[in-house]
Amino acid sequence: MVTASVVLLSCAWGITSSTAGMSQDSSRTLPPIPIADQLAEPRQSQQVGLPQEAAKEAIPATNLQTKEKISLGKKLFFDGRLSVDDSVACATCHDPEKAFTDGRPVSIGVGGKLGQRNSPTALNTIFNKSKFWDGRVKTLEEQAALPIINPVEMGQPLIETAVAMIATIDKPLDKYPPRLFNADWQTVVSSSHS
Repeated sequence: MVTASVVLLSCAWGITSSTAGMSQDSSRTLPPIPIADQLAEPRQSQQVGLPQEAAKEAIPATNLQTKEKISLGKKLFFDGRLSVDDSVACATCHDPEKAFTDGRPVSIGVGGKLGQRNSPTALNTIFNKSKFWDGRVKTLEEQAALPIINPVEMGQPLIETAVAMIATIDKPLDKYPPRLFNADWQTVVSSSHS
């Protein structure tokens, strides 16, 4: 589930423009990108209160979890290189220490731009029937690309721009095989154009 899904499962602000009436002060200062610590570690699928069958059913057969995908997802979640200016990662608005939110009334994106909504938690997002506050998409695969290409959130002009940039890094994400990275992102690229 980590390809497009968990990779960016949580950059789901639903932001379309800066918020009118918000002050122009330090509330627009982006915090540093959080560090991947114990709170960010993937959990076992067998947890108290989590029906294992429900979790298995929620994972699409076309996007099964692997250790490699989970590792890639965690790395991308905390990597600011997905944003146009390297300043915003998924974890910026979905900080593990803040229950995978940012604790703000509205989220802050690239260039200090303010969104229209706060960031929802990323916890158990796989079980939500729709994504974003307005429910505009149904799957994590569809959701993953939208924050990257949103001009307020991460600011990339096209999802392909972010994919190409990360795929060309000398050691892309600690030797995650580029062929798997590129293949996994085809789902995101395809669904972002649907």
